[in-house]
Amino acid sequence: MGEDIATRKRIFFDLSESKHYYMDLPELHNQFVCGSSFGWLFTLDIALNIRMLNPFTRESYDLPRLYFRHQGKLIKCRQHGLVYKVILDGDPNERSDFTVMLIGCYHKKIAFWKQGDSTWTLPLFPYSYHYTRVNDIIFSKGKFYGVVRHQFADQFFFVDVGPDSKLIYTASTSKENSDDSRILQVPSGVQRRIVAHTMGQREGGALL
Repeated sequence: MGEDIATRKRIFFDLSESKHYYMDLPELHNQFVCGSSFGWLFTLDIALNIRMLNPFTRESYDLPRLYFRHQGKLIKCRQHGLVYKVILDGDPNERSDFTVMLIGCYHKKIAFWKQGDSTWTLPLFPYSYHYTRVNDIIFSKGKFYGVVRHQFADQFFFVDVGPDSKLIYTASTSKENSDDSRILQVPSGVQRRIVAHTMGQREGGALL
């Protein structure tokens, strides 16, 4: 997605038709925009207010403000540091009990919001904040799966978004053991997709 400088209209590219569409979306002016699942966009303004918007139906949801510990003034000046990736577990056009999951705070944290909640929930990692990087999260087979790098090891996990939210680790790999096959609870297809997503991002993949 880009922007036509002369008209300030947003440009969408349809992969199936190889065609560009121009849409006037004043809601996106001066906003940081992050693409997501099912055609939804997430916007972040200078005051760090988050909104999810369907650019085709113009349906929108105002989400609670998101506060990360240690966010400091730098994130307030750099909107893109607060939100890196956002995914949904279902299309809000078709169901009302959807969940939003995001990676933020410079890849240091994850958070989720369920329709009807007044605040975001931030599952905690069991180790130092300074030596972690959340590489990716995807939704597959009814669960949010992710991979986090802690020092020299990649750890696979899934997120329990129930009342007692928590991260559940399934296995870990390291540089010395990168072909480890002990990932018992993450389906192999999900593993491959997480790795493919992560490698694509390292090679310059874009969200929009």
